[in-house]
Amino acid sequence: MKKKIFSALTLTMGLSLTACSGGASSAPTTAAGSAPAQEAAPAAGSEKSEGGAEAQEGGELVLGFAVPLTGTSAAGGEIVRNGVQMAVDEINEAGGIDGKWTIRLITEDNQNDPSTSVNVMEKLCNQDNANVVISSTASSCCLADMEVTRAARCPELAPASTAASLTEQGNEYFFRTAVTDSSNVVCLYDYFTGAMNGSRIAVLYESNDFGNGGYQLLQDYAGQYNVEIIDAQAYNVGDVDFSVQLTQFKEEAPDAIFVWGHYEEVTIMCKQMAQYEVEIPVMGTGYNSPYLTEMGGEFVEGIMLSTCYTTADPDEKVQAFDAKYTELYKASYDQNAPQAYDTVYMIADAVTRAQSIDREAIQKALTEMKDFDGLTGVMNFDNTNNVSKTCKMIKIENGQQVLCD
Repeated sequence: MKKKIFSALTLTMGLSLTACSGGASSAPTTAAGSAPAQEAAPAAGSEKSEGGAEAQEGGELVLGFAVPLTGTSAAGGEIVRNGVQMAVDEINEAGGIDGKWTIRLITEDNQNDPSTSVNVMEKLCNQDNANVVISSTASSCCLADMEVTRAARCPELAPASTAASLTEQGNEYFFRTAVTDSSNVVCLYDYFTGAMNGSRIAVLYESNDFGNGGYQLLQDYAGQYNVEIIDAQAYNVGDVDFSVQLTQFKEEAPDAIFVWGHYEEVTIMCKQMAQYEVEIPVMGTGYNSPYLTEMGGEFVEGIMLSTCYTTADPDEKVQAFDAKYTELYKASYDQNAPQAYDTVYMIADAVTRAQSIDREAIQKALTEMKDFDGLTGVMNFDNTNNVSKTCKMIKIENGQQVLCD
């Protein structure tokens, strides 16, 4: 039986959510050790104990949330926070999880820094006694803080971190709910070798866990698709000069340049492609962001990318979410908002099936999740706790996302 998410406007969800109560609210701290984050008042009659267990007849689920809200990654962190908050409010306003447990959301700012993320996660798990936590956007932060959640036996779900190494640590308490990099590679290669009839690529990738992992997967799958990687160049986050790489790619004339990175550098690169008259298709992943077109303008026209979510999708659930998010936050967003939204509903689904908010019970229920029907696809976890999703290819056309033919 498929589990379905719902929107307070038009979506429905298989969870049994009954009579209304007030929604939870949250506010971030700026760093671990600062004043405690503001949070919703505990539900009347809750009986929390260390480790997150409560009386099974009801009470509150304590949901910890570590996310960058200051620093260079604050804009992306805010998008993830909005997705989480939107789902929490919907569930609480509908009466809580299965009509029994309201969600108390405690949000902490990890500043996109691994050491800060560790401190934040220790607070959430060991002081706030979170039943379950949602973790950062950066893979490097997740790699650092997952040791805390493993030691605390607290389930950790990551809706925006894609590095392959995250689920290679043998950590049974860590669940990736973001689309995997391998799914993106398959989607990209399917389209490149099929619709584009391409065979030769050059690769430009970030020199970090995210970029290195993506490049490794491009190599791993290349033989299966008869793709030849004729050149590969790494760059550092914050680089502003891509003239050397682009000049070399222009001489080599690949069928496409695969870019594994983020919108900040991708928009700069696309502007410099026009400057150096590099007329090669660009495709990749990591930059499904409204800032791609806002910052890149005409220079990102025609760029293609793989994604598990796009507002170009006519699906009713997608359009309802898009309308509500835009109304609530008066802002654009990327795929991490619906992935974060789905993640909260996965937690609610696990608690409903387990009829418990004990950490171990939630972890077990997550591993047993079957055909969860969310905004970003029908999902299951594999034996390494990677979620399965099907990606779509989109391109930028007249400043808008459109589905590729």
